[in-house]
Amino acid sequence: MGSTIEHPRWAPVVGVQLLPLSFGIMSGAAAHSNNDHQSKKRAVVVYARAGQAHLAAAQTLRRILEGDPNIEVLLRDGKTLDSDTPGLRSLVGLWNLLIRKGWFRLADWIFNHWLRVLGFPLLAITAGEKVKAHLKALRPDAVLSTADIYNRALGDAATDLGVPFTVMPVEFSIFADLLHPAAEYLCSFEETARAIRRFDLSAPYFRSSIPDGTSWANRLRYFANWVQFYGVMRTEPLLFQRAGNTAPGTNGLTCHVIGPLRGPEDHAPAGDAPPGERPRILVVSGSLGGRFVVSVVRQLCASSDLVADVVAICGRDEAAIAELSALTSSRSSPVRVECLGFAADLPDRFRKASVMIARPSATVFLEVILAGLPLLIPARATRNDTGTVELLEAWRIGETYRSEYEIPSILAAMLPRLGEYRERMGGIRSRQHDTLETVSKRIRAVTWRSLRNP
Repeated sequence: MGSTIEHPRWAPVVGVQLLPLSFGIMSGAAAHSNNDHQSKKRAVVVYARAGQAHLAAAQTLRRILEGDPNIEVLLRDGKTLDSDTPGLRSLVGLWNLLIRKGWFRLADWIFNHWLRVLGFPLLAITAGEKVKAHLKALRPDAVLSTADIYNRALGDAATDLGVPFTVMPVEFSIFADLLHPAAEYLCSFEETARAIRRFDLSAPYFRSSIPDGTSWANRLRYFANWVQFYGVMRTEPLLFQRAGNTAPGTNGLTCHVIGPLRGPEDHAPAGDAPPGERPRILVVSGSLGGRFVVSVVRQLCASSDLVADVVAICGRDEAAIAELSALTSSRSSPVRVECLGFAADLPDRFRKASVMIARPSATVFLEVILAGLPLLIPARATRNDTGTVELLEAWRIGETYRSEYEIPSILAAMLPRLGEYRERMGGIRSRQHDTLETVSKRIRAVTWRSLRNP
């Protein structure tokens, strides 16, 4: 497979394949072809259930690829590729519970530290072969992923099959397990592309794979070498790169900056509200609702100086809906509160709102930029959402707070300056000159690209 460059702290493990840095894969014609017995080419798009953004991105990719009538698209939840691993099925539930309770630091410690440092190599040695086998059984002509954690196995399977592997990150700061050395990347912003290009490709995540049939002794040696190399105290910068880091990338991973994938109607934010109209404040925490929404609404209602209409989007959190409904019916306040579960007209509400207060989220961030809606978010976020905080502060399209007690005063300072935030958002939207149709053609070209020979 060519020469290899060994990292000084990474000793090759017997039975574990060491990959060259100039990683390439054989042409599809040489390694695999489904077209002998299929009239359509087949793309498999894999997503994860850790939040709605992964599924939404996968559905968007499916719609774009199905714009070609000769393409068949299979959408697959990553856990169905590893359906016999109960630990993975319970992780999403634990994450949702921690976020709903507002225990962000604990969620970060469990999922964004220990899962990456120890959980990923355990998954690689116990379930990677199974994920590869299930994907190969689908006989894809191209593989795409909006997931994380599975991409090492997905990329290895695509390599074995000789088909293209494409990854679409749904967050802006990047963990290594989102990546694969054979993949190409579809990024919303250049900042994410830079984060991807900063990873050290001589590190073991990128250099090694576990071939099918490797003995358990060699798998355990791989795990021991992984822990020895990465350690257990920190993930940055070997396993994590921030979107807010302006240092240029040095590796050769191919990234395509495509902007937010939305239709033309999403690029027409509403104008300023008529003079004298009450400000409209949206409070959002994704479909989970939870303590965040309740706490923020309580702070707003406790302010004696705020005169505004507040819309609390609680998702499927019926307890939050009940608590806020009781709060608003039991007191009089210059703050009028509307409490909703899911709102079918949410895009329209975005365009009529003055400010959104939300838990940091890449999905929310993209939506408010397109809607021209200034954002107020906590300065502290789980590691996967730090990119949202860093880009908001760098682009000055909203504000952050460190304590919920600061929300009323920061909001009061934002309301007279809404035009400034909207003007900056317009500048960010103007970066994307291509139409959705043009971007869709680019995505299809990346998906069905010809593969390089090693």
